[in-house]
Amino acid sequence: MIENKINRQVTFAKRRNGLLKKAYELSVLCDAEVALIIFSNRGRLFEFCSSSSMLKTLDRARV
Repeated sequence: MIENKINRQVTFAKRRNGLLKKAYELSVLCDAEVALIIFSNRGRLFEFCSSSSMLKTLDRARV
């Protein structure tokens, strides 16, 4: 774990953006349905969904 709060937040932001970009690329390049949900340590929600509805995508995963 990164001890310094500022460094940890900067690292989180960079890695979050990279992960969201990878999720988008996977959905486009492979024609895959992708849903990604991230919560920061402060409880802020970040999400990506390649389809029009996150709920429909999540419902498919429950089956």
